[in-house]
Formats: sequence, C-alpha cells, structure tokens
Amino acid sequence: MISPLNMQKNLTSIVWLYRKQNDRFTSLVSEYLTETCGSAQDCVKPLGEFCTSLEKIIKPVNAFLSKQKLSKEHLEQLNELSETRSTVTEEIESFNKQFTTLSKKKTDVADIKKLSILSGEWEPLAEQSRDIVKSIDLLYKLIQKNFETAEVDYAARKEDIWEGKEIQKSLKSLDEERRALIDSLKLVGYYYKQTHWLLERFPEGKYKDVEGLCKLVNISEIKKNDWSLTPGRYVGVAPEEEDEGFDFEETMREIHTELKSLNEEAVVLADKIQKNFEELGI
Repeated sequence: MISPLNMQKNLTSIVWLYRKQNDRFTSLVSEYLTETCGSAQDCVKPLGEFCTSLEKIIKPVNAFLSKQKLSKEHLEQLNELSETRSTVTEEIESFNKQFTTLSKKKTDVADIKKLSILSGEWEPLAEQSRDIVKSIDLLYKLIQKNFETAEVDYAARKEDIWEGKEIQKSLKSLDEERRALIDSLKLVGYYYKQTHWLLERFPEGKYKDVEGLCKLVNISEIKKNDWSLTPGRYVGVAPEEEDEGFDFEETMREIHTELKSLNEEAVVLADKIQKNFEELGI
C-alpha cells in the first residue's frame, strides 16, 4: 500500500512532467531507488542475527525430537522444518550476494535511461526480499510447532535436559526479531515498487497520457462533455493490476498449518478442562 505522502509525490511528479520539469521527476525516481538501497542495507545485519537466533532454538528442539520414536506425521513435520530452514539460508545468501553487487552502483544519478537500467537490476533483489518474508514466516510457525510437539506429544518437560523456559524466551525474542526484519524487508519492496510505478508509466521521463491516470484535454473536448470536469470522463479506467506478490498455494498452506495447530491446541485445552472437571468431581 502506498503511503499518502508518497502517493502525493507520485501524482505531483506528473505535474512536473507536464510543466517540462523533467529533472524533478528524475530526481524522485533516483530518491526511491536510493531508499531501496538503504532499506536493503538495513536488512543485512538483522538477517545474520536472525539466523544465529534460529540455531539457539532449532538445535535443542531437534536434538530432543531426534531421540524420540516419531510418528510419520511428526517426522514429516521435522523434515519440513529442515527444508524450510535450508530455503531461508539460501535465500538470505542470495539476497546478501545481490546486495553486495548492487550497492557498488550509484543510484544518485540524473539520467532517466541509467535509472531505468538500474531499476531492472534491482528488481530481483526486491522480489527476493518478498520471498524471504514468506519463508521466515513459515519457518517461525514450524519452529513453534516442533517446540509444542516436543512438550505436548513427547513430554519434554519431564526430561531434566529440556530447557523449555529458556527456549520459550528465545522464541519470544525470535518473534520480535522476525517482525522487525519483515518490516525492513517490506520497505525494500515498497520503495522499489514506487520506482517501478513511475518508470512503467513514464519510461522516458516525459509526460504522456496514461489510461486511468492522466490525460491532456482541450476546451473543445470539455465542451463536448457538457463542460464536465469529472476526471473519469477523460482519463478512462486503468486495467486492474494483479497482485504479483500474492501466492495462493503458499497462503493456503499457511492457513492449513495454522488451522491444524489451532485444532490441536483445542484438543489439548479440552483435555485439560475435562481433567479439571473430574478433579472437582463434576
């Protein structure tokens, strides 16, 4: 979602182009690309710290579960965690590698053609940031799930070596890191999207009519429309944009994972309530 301030900037830039103030438009594109770079830079260190925090939880939980006679379902759950963990590691390495290369290129340039080329080069990193958000969300849910499996299904709390309270603290800390990291990663995609929005509509940095957005009309055309100044009569309706960031299969899998977890929690709570009633002689 575009903030009101950036929406105002984007619309104002169209007026700049109409007034032949093309340099101001180019400057805004450069500003957005620079913000994209800065947001990516802000992600590098937190990504490394997040990976370190992951190990503090995954290692003891996996060590405990690996000694248990796991059901087929729990074994698949453990394997999914391992695969997602590998995916996150690969995506982070790819992100860092791309950023290292791109950060060497200047974004503060006054040439619209060079900015268009740079924008294309930054696109894969913006997409990568979106993928990492999805992956670390899924990974966190799986880590939580395995922790609950260890405590609920395999009575980990009864084991002297199980440090449940410490792991819970680490989980809480990891969640805070995850939320902050996701906010930073989303900014990478957000600022890149502003760059893309401007360049897609005005690739040469010059004014042109854009369906559903802007159109130059003369007095005679306004007269033909009964002097109406309703914008829609002239600019038309823009084609509906697809949300390229929406992954239906991934979303359904996340919903399924969460629903399954909630159902299992409901069963555990129901058992506890039943035992409490029995103890009260009800």
